[in-house]
Amino acid sequence: GDNSVELPLTVGENDIDGINLALMPPVEIQVHSSLTNSGADARQRDDERTDGWCAASLVARGRVVDRPPRRTAARGIEEPVLTVAPGSYEVRIECFDGYARSATWGTQDLFANPTIMVPPAAPPPIEIAATRGGAEFTANLKVRESNSAETPFVVLVPQFPSSGPVAVFGREQNGEWQFEGTGLAPGSYLAHAFSSRDDVEYRNPAFLKSLQGGVTVQIADQGAATVVLQEFVR
Repeated sequence: GDNSVELPLTVGENDIDGINLALMPPVEIQVHSSLTNSGADARQRDDERTDGWCAASLVARGRVVDRPPRRTAARGIEEPVLTVAPGSYEVRIECFDGYARSATWGTQDLFANPTIMVPPAAPPPIEIAATRGGAEFTANLKVRESNSAETPFVVLVPQFPSSGPVAVFGREQNGEWQFEGTGLAPGSYLAHAFSSRDDVEYRNPAFLKSLQGGVTVQIADQGAATVVLQEFVR
């Protein structure tokens, strides 16, 4: 297990005599993503579309270590590069106006195991295959009382290999919350509604396993699904 501890340390200029430091250079990981059209967009050539893009970020000990800047997937833009120290990281895939069909790191399937061990040199690239567009999701939830300081949201947990859970945020109108999400992969999901974001670790597999119930949502390719949620999980 990870038994390391982080402590703040102040080093003065006279405190480092006689200490030899072996520094390792950072490692660069290329992120390659390819998007294809689906549904009604399939009639249009893939290289004529400029909307939609995917990115990868690396997470260590629950914190994002490096992520590429947000960008459009216009042609001619260089592929993003992640720069990190060697070590263990969780890879998180995020797509906009589309969804990831697969993600690999060398021979490793990142949907099945998103944890990678970055070597000191020559790591393989992260390869993402994605589809533009995607399905739409709408959920309605009536509430007895509303706290304007809280931000309710719905977590969609895929019941199939995927890039992970999807958080869908909403708005309140006349005592009813409406949540809308787009760019979803087709398949079966469990929907869980939370009254606030406090202590909701929806990226944590152990947290997801602790959830009970949920509303089953079946989403068709490029389709739309609407569900009514009865209550918040918490």
